[in-house]
Amino acid sequence: MCISKSGDAAVQPSPSISELAKQSLYFAYITQDHGHAHHAPFSLPFLRAKAKDEARLLPKGHHAEIEPDDVLLVKRKEPLPAPDTFITVDLQNPAKTLEVVQPEVAAPEVPVKAGNRRFRWNLLWFAVFCVGFVPLPLWLSAVSCVGGYLASCIVTVWMSVVMLVCVGNASWTMVRMFRAKNKSWLEHYPSPEAGQQLVHLVIMAGYKEPLPLMCNTLDTFRQQTVRERLCVVVGLEEKTPEFAAKKAELLKRYSGDFLDLLVTQHPFGVPGEIPGKCSNSNYAARQAVAAMQRSGTMSGAVDAGLVTVTLCDTDNLFPPRYFEYLGYDFLRRQPDADRHEVVWQAPLLYNYDLDKRPFFVRVTGILRGLFMMGMLIPQDINTMSCFSMSLNLLIAGDYIHPGYQMDDIICTLHRMIALHKRIRIPLIPYPVVSGPTSGVDLRQEVTEWARQARRWTIGAAEVFHYFCVKWRSFDGWSGVRYGVTFTHYYGFVICGMSLFSFTSLVASAGYHGAGVCDASVYLAPLSPYLMYAPLGGVAFSYVIYLWAFILDAVATRGLLNLREDIGFLRNVLHWAVAPLVLLAYSAVEYYAICEVALRGKEVCKHGASKKDGLATPPSSAGSPASSTSVSTISLDMIHPQLAKPGKY
Repeated sequence: MCISKSGDAAVQPSPSISELAKQSLYFAYITQDHGHAHHAPFSLPFLRAKAKDEARLLPKGHHAEIEPDDVLLVKRKEPLPAPDTFITVDLQNPAKTLEVVQPEVAAPEVPVKAGNRRFRWNLLWFAVFCVGFVPLPLWLSAVSCVGGYLASCIVTVWMSVVMLVCVGNASWTMVRMFRAKNKSWLEHYPSPEAGQQLVHLVIMAGYKEPLPLMCNTLDTFRQQTVRERLCVVVGLEEKTPEFAAKKAELLKRYSGDFLDLLVTQHPFGVPGEIPGKCSNSNYAARQAVAAMQRSGTMSGAVDAGLVTVTLCDTDNLFPPRYFEYLGYDFLRRQPDADRHEVVWQAPLLYNYDLDKRPFFVRVTGILRGLFMMGMLIPQDINTMSCFSMSLNLLIAGDYIHPGYQMDDIICTLHRMIALHKRIRIPLIPYPVVSGPTSGVDLRQEVTEWARQARRWTIGAAEVFHYFCVKWRSFDGWSGVRYGVTFTHYYGFVICGMSLFSFTSLVASAGYHGAGVCDASVYLAPLSPYLMYAPLGGVAFSYVIYLWAFILDAVATRGLLNLREDIGFLRNVLHWAVAPLVLLAYSAVEYYAICEVALRGKEVCKHGASKKDGLATPPSSAGSPASSTSVSTISLDMIHPQLAKPGKY
């Protein structure tokens, strides 16, 4: 390998390779017939060796086998000494290897802008929630007895109104889903030709999940009414166990079921990335788009802006009309603006073997479904787990930020920064079943439950930091509205609501018993019962939780065709302990906010959730394991007539 300048005989790349190289970020490419590698900065990272096989990103010093017909894109982080620099590669070398080396002419390194890893904007959350809001009754009641009582009453009324609005929105969402249950949307497309041109790119990111679990999700893609318009990408990691065997099995099982099927392998240790779903989905999306642009059947849809992108997890079960409705709502919107300025979200119901999970997992799953239908979607706060957008919007936001760990929470904000305006979250009125936290035994169930609560809170805190850093990217009041609703949901509702009620009751009982603060002395002239008014919030919360349980029962039986093994007494017990479960969940979030405030960026990692408990449901205490498989349950949700013993 040697370095030559533009004075040497420079070879122009063929158009096909030039188009391929335009999809790459500071990569080199090798012309097929001359063996020259021309370096130039491009926009999107992508790497491929030959059209028939994926290649891996190559770090410096790595060796990659090449042949004269190969197209190899080699990742480079350093700037080039000159735009006309070439690297000549001798393809007749018997070793057939290309070594990635530094150019002989050293170039000054471009400083990478790195944020402060400890003093970050999420310290505001720590100050407001952990120091100010949650312990407010403990110190305010000691300073002013009446002040502490009034603060408790105001917060109780405020939270009651918030939860009342939440159940109202959730109930209306449920009505919309029942109305759309058996409705066909294909007949409402602008034209049959429009539906035939539309392509749905689906990216499912995974790591160590069991193969049967991934197949359950892919089976729901196979049952889509418009599956012939789906381009499915399974994004796995370099460290995925038995990657080659999993890839071969997936391609064998689902070959020919979709418009196209790709299995990608995200490389480990790429500078600037955090291992997790963000970086994995980012890599898979870029590879998929490059493959689509080379495809004769899909390149036209890409050029015409007729591609939707859906990101999902390996434990999402899609209803059969999900993409049919997505195509309808996409096509009915204005092509020059509206359809490229929204992110679609379906309600997530965590009833994936939820009846086999412990009480704290089931209660959390039911309440998460309530909050999604009642707050996250109606208030345009953020997407969760699986969501859809146009490919134009994905590219406008430079795909997915690989330096963050939670691709769903940051998605809305990332698109806002790209468009400099508020992103709306339209409802897809078909619920997606998602897996709750799970484990193979009780200890792992507790660990996974707390681990996910901590991870989501740290992710939300990092998104708040990102929001503050990018504050100037928003126009008008869009940033203010987003910041207020996001902070209100994650800080006051999810973290602070239960903990504030708890500290309020502790302060009231403790100070009253010690004779430090007796609110009845001040309230007696009005009514001796007013001092117990904050307890009304606890009673009202039980009404809210009861309605959440009712909505869950209606959805599982009426929308999902599921028959969960939950008796009346068990339901009552779960409802009775719901406030305690939410209190424990809030305590984990409180700890997470304190942790990210004290340790900074160090804790921002995305540890993959364990899914073995979903692939092989554990036996409930005192009873044998259910003989019904996860695959049967998922097929029963999709098409009841297919859920026959021995079908799969």
